[in-house]
Amino acid sequence: MEKHAATRHIAIIDACTLSVLGLQQLLTHTLGSQYQIHAFKNSAEFLAKFHCWPCFAVIYAISCVRGSRKESSYLLKSIARLSPQARRIVISDDCREAGLIRGLSPVSLHGILCKSAAISELAEQLQTLLQVLPSPQENIINGSCRGGTPGLSPTERVILYYMAEGLSIPEIAAHLARNTKTIRAHKFNAMTKLGVSSDTDLLCAADMLHYSPIRGNLYPSSPLKVN
Repeated sequence: MEKHAATRHIAIIDACTLSVLGLQQLLTHTLGSQYQIHAFKNSAEFLAKFHCWPCFAVIYAISCVRGSRKESSYLLKSIARLSPQARRIVISDDCREAGLIRGLSPVSLHGILCKSAAISELAEQLQTLLQVLPSPQENIINGSCRGGTPGLSPTERVILYYMAEGLSIPEIAAHLARNTKTIRAHKFNAMTKLGVSSDTDLLCAADMLHYSPIRGNLYPSSPLKVN
């Protein structure tokens, strides 16, 4: 009974079987027997088992595609609501993706790591994140990924949110009572900050904003004028 109570359950959510095996081996080697690791291919599998054991940490592997970003946004916000004490860690494909996650995640994270980092660096960061409780506001990023993405302004975030909802630039301008040149300027500034060069990449990044609060409220569906 005492052993069970002391067990720390860690969930790995990753669609790639080889990646999961690598993470499991890394965690097993880095951490002690106190930790029990559970692997899931997607959010649905994880949420179906979420209440079977107390979740100590969730490690979500996100890929650079719209579906993965949308799923991660929904799941991270759900975890923050259902199990706020659980440590939320994201592992991205590369440092550019890590920067986007840092700037656009709907909730604060305890760590943002990169698969492209050296194994020794990943092991050290995971050990720190799982054995020492960092502040989630720190959004720890490993190695060369430190620094992250410059923050978007409230207007830029609203514009990207509406773009992800399918509104055109003229429609967004009408929605926000601005002219189209101003909206395009904000869009260009957001692309520069996020390091993307096409509308497709911008929309992929903007998907995460669907679950993000702004000024304490959800993004509105009615016209809003933002200063």
